Amino acid sequence: MGATIHKHKGSFGEHRILDLADNLIDVEAPIAVGSHFFAPVTAPFIWTVENSGTILPVNDANGVMEITTGGATDDNAELASNLCFDPSKGLYCICRVKLTDEANSAFNFGFTDAYTEGDSALPYEYAVGSLTSNATDCAMWFHDGDSTTDLFRAATTDTNNDSTIIDSTASDNSWHILALDFDTSGNATAYLDGASKGVIDQALDPTLKYCIYLGFLGRAAAADKIQIDYAFAWQKSAR
Repeated sequence: MGATIHKHKGSFGEHRILDLADNLIDVEAPIAVGSHFFAPVTAPFIWTVENSGTILPVNDANGVMEITTGGATDDNAELASNLCFDPSKGLYCICRVKLTDEANSAFNFGFTDAYTEGDSALPYEYAVGSLTSNATDCAMWFHDGDSTTDLFRAATTDTNNDSTIIDSTASDNSWHILALDFDTSGNATAYLDGASKGVIDQALDPTLKYCIYLGFLGRAAAADKIQIDYAFAWQKSAR
């Protein structure tokens, strides 16, 4: 398909992406993973698929991936790279997503130290003003339809210690761009639709390796869907 330019806001500037076979090849980042979803995510191997649900590209010119959960309450689907990202080198992740039923779904996107939290679980779940962290170490944008007020929120967990939660814009069934930008000290700036929503200090343990993670969970006893236009993650420095 040739080379395209994917533009985003953040400290790492503009990225050049080679779309041949749907591989992301960044001319600067030493480690980069992601997709515009013009082709199935299983070929070439970029993401691993865990737990219930189906994942397939929508057949349109824009290349949109659709995740559909199973039909039972708390059925979930997860995608993750391998554990290749070093937060001491600076990290960045970004995705463009659209919830189709925000009142009955939960969603996580960011970096975590495990490929999956198992069936019917995500790294972060939120209900009635309380965060449940199933991950030992992670940094996530998240939304949960079980909560009293449905917002896009960002938080981090370092060795089971949860950060202060960044509350952001009320979630809805529209397209939104979520990003996390980490400096080499592990501090994370959370962006929603290009605007900074806050900074979390010492967000990730620099001694661990992380995967890029995207998880979706249906809160109702019915199949639920999310659409993803693109998802990318990269490490800024090799040393």
